Amino acid sequence: MNKRITAGTGALGALLAMPGVAQADDFKVKNLDDGAVPGPPGSLRRAVEEANANIGDDRIVFASKLSGTINLTATAIYPDTADASGDLEIVGPGGEAARGQRG
Repeated sequence: MNKRITAGTGALGALLAMPGVAQADDFKVKNLDDGAVPGPPGSLRRAVEEANANIGDDRIVFASKLSGTINLTATAIYPDTADASGDLEIVGPGGEAARGQRG
C-alpha cells in the first residue's frame, strides 16, 4: 500500500481524516525551522523525513501553539507516496496559524 496523504485541522479534521487508521505513529512539528535534509529536530522537514522512513500509518502533528510561516530554504518537501506503506495524515493548528512558503 502506498502512503495516502490527508490533511485536517484540529480534532474534527483528525477524526474525519482517519476512518481506517487504528494506530498511527506521530511525528510532531515543534518549530518553524528548516534546513538541509533531514532537517532540524522538531521541523516539518524532519517530521516528513521520519514519516517517510517509517512503515505503516503516520501522522504529522503541529504543536498547538505553533504559529507563523515555515520558510522552506532548502529543497522542496515531498512526502514519500511511492515507497512507504500506510497513510500519512497532516494535522495542523488550523487557518492562518501556520503556513509554508518557499524561501
